[in-house]
Amino acid sequence: MNKVTLKKEPGRILCSYDRFEYTSLIGIFISLLAIVAIFLI
Repeated sequence: MNKVTLKKEPGRILCSYDRFEYTSLIGIFISLLAIVAIFLI
C-alpha cells in the first residue's frame, strides 16, 4: 500500500510519513522512560 502511494505523490507522502515516524519514535521513547521510572520507583 505504501509503495503505491509513494509512486503517486513522492514528496508529500514521504514528508508526512517521516514526520509521523519521528513523532511516534518520540512517543515510544517517552513511554519507555515512563515504564522505567515506574519500575525504579
